[in-house]
Amino acid sequence: MPDLNKNCAQTVFDIARMQDMTLENLDAPSLVSVPEGFRLEDTEEYQEHRNRFRGRYDTESSKSFAQYVADRKTVDKCFVDKTNLSAMRCQAIFNLGDEEQAGHADDVANLVLPITDEFNALRSLSRVSQAKIVDFIQDYAHCLTFSDQDEDSEQSSNMSFSHALKAFRSVTVKTAKEMTSNVGDLNASKSALERIEADSAIRLPRFVHMTTSLYEDLPEVVVTARVAIITDGDSLGLSLRIVAQQKELNDAAQRFVDLVTDILPKETPIYVGTFQP
Repeated sequence: MPDLNKNCAQTVFDIARMQDMTLENLDAPSLVSVPEGFRLEDTEEYQEHRNRFRGRYDTESSKSFAQYVADRKTVDKCFVDKTNLSAMRCQAIFNLGDEEQAGHADDVANLVLPITDEFNALRSLSRVSQAKIVDFIQDYAHCLTFSDQDEDSEQSSNMSFSHALKAFRSVTVKTAKEMTSNVGDLNASKSALERIEADSAIRLPRFVHMTTSLYEDLPEVVVTARVAIITDGDSLGLSLRIVAQQKELNDAAQRFVDLVTDILPKETPIYVGTFQP
């Protein structure tokens, strides 16, 4: 009998306490208090409608991103991240609010512009085989041009595609080895001379020029790469080293900022950097 009275008393106490914990936040009617531990349970998933609109929109199209932001008409702020050069990123937040009425910042749209296939292929040619260079030239013939330049002159001359392709195909390695050896009673000496020469029956271009955008949806530019031959033992390697690559990437990042500024409504606050709510 004492246990029954104790349980009844606890139940009455719990009910009374529940009344004291009545929520006054009418904007979140799905939050209710339950007796066990007085935990807050969210029943929003069982309702016909959500308490508020929220979600994340992701796209790689600047046109679609601009259309989505314009259709929403409620963008609070936009943040442009140009520090991660593997891709250009921008985030628009629709419920960020302000210092007086802060929002949840969980209603966002993300724009990500990846590096183009053409520029990514050029970046990967720091040291590759002769066959891979030839494949690259054939695969991206639509956006490549070539030029030559004498070492004693700053003037360059254009080279035809067929001439450049034949030149890369005809590169060979010549090896000459000369060794002498002298052995005495108390000493021994040996000298060896290894000479490796990379040569081509047809003159190689000095520069390769690619007309491409560095990131999707950005304007096209001309990226220049210097041709170099790398020898290691009897093996031959070729290199296309992008001239001032870091500057090209930084310039592309600024063009991305300009693009975002142009496609979004003029009243949209735009900040360069990232924001963590």
